[in-house]
Amino acid sequence: MANSEHHGVKGDMWLKRSWTESSSGHVETYDDLKLESTEDGKNVILVKTYGSKNFLKIAGSTLKEERYQISADDLANLIKNNGVRV
Repeated sequence: MANSEHHGVKGDMWLKRSWTESSSGHVETYDDLKLESTEDGKNVILVKTYGSKNFLKIAGSTLKEERYQISADDLANLIKNNGVRV
């Protein structure tokens, strides 16, 4: 009898971590992209986090997050259709 397994998507992957610091050192800006797996392992979530952190004025800090979900199969097809074979 044959066996088969499907483990699905697991873990996180940073695509981009970007930050800048002002010359005074009081303000940092962020622009990050990360892939996360869903608990069921069927989907991948693209997490975009961006904004600024003001170390002197809490009210001057902003942090925003956008999340987009795609199935693992659709992501694989997107890469195959738009990527370059290596």
